[in-house]
Amino acid sequence: MTVGNAYRGDDGVGPYVFTRLSETLPGVDLVASDGEVSGLIAAFEGCDELLLIDAVDAVGAGLCPGSVIWLDANDPALADVGLRASTHAMGVAEAIALARSLGSLPDRFTVIAIAGACFGQGQGLSADVTAAADRVVAELSGRYGHA
Repeated sequence: MTVGNAYRGDDGVGPYVFTRLSETLPGVDLVASDGEVSGLIAAFEGCDELLLIDAVDAVGAGLCPGSVIWLDANDPALADVGLRASTHAMGVAEAIALARSLGSLPDRFTVIAIAGACFGQGQGLSADVTAAADRVVAELSGRYGHA
Protein backbone atom coordinates (compact mmCIF):
# COMPACT_ATOMS: atom_id res chain seq x y z
CA MET A 1 0.00 0.00 0.00
CA THR A 2 1.28 3.45 -0.85
CA VAL A 3 0.09 6.74 0.59
CA GLY A 4 0.57 10.23 -0.76
CA ASN A 5 -0.30 13.06 -3.10
CA ALA A 6 1.65 13.33 -6.36
CA TYR A 7 0.97 17.08 -6.49
CA ARG A 8 2.68 17.95 -3.18
CA GLY A 9 6.37 17.49 -3.92
CA ASP A 10 8.01 14.75 -1.85
CA ASP A 11 4.61 13.61 -0.56
CA GLY A 12 4.31 12.05 -4.02
CA VAL A 13 6.81 9.33 -3.08
CA GLY A 14 3.95 6.89 -2.41
CA PRO A 15 2.40 7.28 -5.86
CA TYR A 16 5.89 7.15 -7.43
CA VAL A 17 6.67 3.85 -5.68
CA PHE A 18 3.22 2.50 -6.60
CA THR A 19 3.86 3.16 -10.30
CA ARG A 20 7.34 1.64 -10.20
CA LEU A 21 6.22 -1.46 -8.27
CA SER A 22 3.25 -2.03 -10.57
CA GLU A 23 5.81 -2.31 -13.39
CA THR A 24 8.17 -4.66 -11.54
CA LEU A 25 5.72 -6.72 -9.44
CA PRO A 26 2.68 -7.37 -11.62
CA GLY A 27 1.49 -10.31 -9.49
CA VAL A 28 1.48 -8.43 -6.16
CA ASP A 29 -1.67 -6.70 -4.92
CA LEU A 30 -0.92 -2.97 -4.76
CA VAL A 31 -3.21 -0.34 -3.24
CA ALA A 32 -2.84 3.43 -3.46
CA SER A 33 -4.35 5.66 -0.79
CA ASP A 34 -4.67 9.37 -0.17
CA GLY A 35 -4.18 8.71 3.56
CA GLU A 36 -7.78 9.12 4.74
CA VAL A 37 -8.04 7.26 8.07
CA SER A 38 -11.17 5.14 7.52
CA GLY A 39 -9.94 4.08 4.06
CA LEU A 40 -6.58 3.05 5.52
CA ILE A 41 -8.21 0.99 8.27
CA ALA A 42 -10.47 -0.75 5.75
CA ALA A 43 -7.41 -1.60 3.64
CA PHE A 44 -5.63 -3.12 6.66
CA GLU A 45 -8.40 -5.65 7.26
CA GLY A 46 -7.96 -9.15 5.93
CA CYS A 47 -4.26 -8.79 5.07
CA ASP A 48 -1.76 -11.45 6.12
CA GLU A 49 1.14 -9.14 5.33
CA LEU A 50 1.10 -5.44 4.59
CA LEU A 51 3.79 -2.97 3.58
CA LEU A 52 2.81 0.68 3.73
CA ILE A 53 5.02 3.27 2.03
CA ASP A 54 4.61 6.94 2.90
CA ALA A 55 6.57 10.16 3.15
CA VAL A 56 7.45 11.74 6.47
CA ASP A 57 8.67 15.26 7.09
CA ALA A 58 12.43 14.91 7.46
CA VAL A 59 12.73 17.87 9.82
CA GLY A 60 9.83 16.76 12.02
CA ALA A 61 11.21 13.22 12.18
CA GLY A 62 14.79 14.34 12.81
CA LEU A 63 16.02 12.68 9.61
CA CYS A 64 17.96 13.75 6.54
CA PRO A 65 15.92 13.98 3.32
CA GLY A 66 16.11 10.66 1.52
CA SER A 67 16.46 8.62 4.70
CA VAL A 68 14.40 5.44 4.78
CA ILE A 69 13.16 3.85 7.98
CA TRP A 70 11.45 0.46 8.20
CA LEU A 71 9.08 0.23 11.16
CA ASP A 72 7.03 -2.59 12.63
CA ALA A 73 3.47 -1.22 12.78
CA ASN A 74 2.66 -3.68 15.56
CA ASP A 75 5.16 -1.89 17.82
CA PRO A 76 3.15 0.48 20.06
CA ALA A 77 6.12 2.89 20.09
CA LEU A 78 5.74 3.41 16.31
CA ALA A 79 4.31 6.91 16.69
CA ASP A 80 7.36 7.98 18.68
CA VAL A 81 9.75 6.83 15.95
CA GLY A 82 8.73 9.21 13.20
CA LEU A 83 5.22 8.74 11.87
CA ARG A 84 3.89 11.66 13.86
CA ALA A 85 5.93 13.67 11.38
CA SER A 86 3.57 12.48 8.66
CA THR A 87 2.68 14.93 5.93
CA HIS A 88 -1.03 14.31 6.67
CA ALA A 89 -2.92 16.11 9.47
CA MET A 90 -4.54 12.82 10.42
CA GLY A 91 -3.41 9.76 8.64
CA VAL A 92 -1.14 6.77 8.90
CA ALA A 93 -0.15 7.00 12.59
CA GLU A 94 -3.74 7.59 13.68
CA ALA A 95 -5.09 4.82 11.46
CA ILE A 96 -2.53 2.37 12.85
CA ALA A 97 -3.31 3.37 16.44
CA LEU A 98 -7.05 2.99 15.89
CA ALA A 99 -6.69 -0.33 14.05
CA ARG A 100 -4.41 -1.57 16.86
CA SER A 101 -7.05 -0.69 19.46
CA LEU A 102 -9.67 -2.52 17.37
CA GLY A 103 -7.41 -5.56 17.04
CA SER A 104 -7.39 -5.34 13.26
CA LEU A 105 -3.72 -4.83 12.36
CA PRO A 106 -2.18 -7.48 10.12
CA ASP A 107 0.27 -9.73 11.99
CA ARG A 108 3.05 -8.68 9.61
CA PHE A 109 2.76 -4.96 8.97
CA THR A 110 5.78 -2.87 8.01
CA VAL A 111 5.76 0.87 7.45
CA ILE A 112 8.44 2.15 5.10
CA ALA A 113 8.83 5.86 5.78
CA ILE A 114 10.81 7.94 3.31
CA ALA A 115 11.96 11.31 4.63
CA GLY A 116 11.21 14.26 2.39
CA ALA A 117 11.79 17.98 2.65
CA CYS A 118 9.68 19.67 -0.05
CA PHE A 119 5.90 19.39 0.36
CA GLY A 120 4.65 22.48 -1.46
CA GLN A 121 2.23 22.50 -4.35
CA GLY A 122 3.60 21.08 -7.53
CA GLN A 123 4.61 17.80 -9.01
CA GLY A 124 7.98 16.18 -8.69
CA LEU A 125 10.16 14.53 -6.09
CA SER A 126 13.43 15.95 -4.86
CA ALA A 127 16.57 14.10 -5.98
CA ASP A 128 17.19 12.62 -2.50
CA VAL A 129 13.65 11.24 -2.27
CA THR A 130 13.74 9.85 -5.82
CA ALA A 131 16.98 8.01 -5.03
CA ALA A 132 15.52 6.66 -1.77
CA ALA A 133 12.32 5.55 -3.52
CA ASP A 134 14.37 3.76 -6.19
CA ARG A 135 16.31 1.92 -3.45
CA VAL A 136 13.02 0.85 -1.82
CA VAL A 137 11.62 -0.33 -5.16
CA ALA A 138 14.78 -2.36 -5.82
CA GLU A 139 14.64 -3.91 -2.35
CA LEU A 140 10.95 -4.82 -2.63
CA SER A 141 11.32 -6.08 -6.20
CA GLY A 142 14.14 -8.35 -5.11
CA ARG A 143 12.20 -9.58 -2.09
CA TYR A 144 8.80 -10.11 -3.73
CA GLY A 145 9.69 -10.57 -7.40
CA HIS A 146 9.05 -13.88 -9.09
CA ALA A 147 12.22 -14.94 -10.81
